[in-house]
Amino acid sequence: MNNVEQDLRAFRMETREEFGAVRNEMREDSVSVRSEMQDGFTLVRGEIAELRGEVGRMLEGQRLETNALRTEINARFDRFTRWHVGFVFATWLTVMASIWLKP
Repeated sequence: MNNVEQDLRAFRMETREEFGAVRNEMREDSVSVRSEMQDGFTLVRGEIAELRGEVGRMLEGQRLETNALRTEINARFDRFTRWHVGFVFATWLTVMASIWLKP
């Protein structure tokens, strides 16, 4: 084996090790992101429950404002939902890319 072949083998080994390290790091990041996402969804569910409780209390005395409150709650919920769905999609794409781009 000549020097070029040895250099090529060494380069391939280094590249494989580096890609393996990056892939492992991405997997660890995806696990932590998934954990953060679950925490985020828990917070959103809590906020939704609080908003529903507020709406319930307000509806007892103010039946006329029901539609306005529902619109406001839906607007808040939609904003949070869109952001979280986008984040989950981005996470999924990252994980799929790391799987598809294996050496």
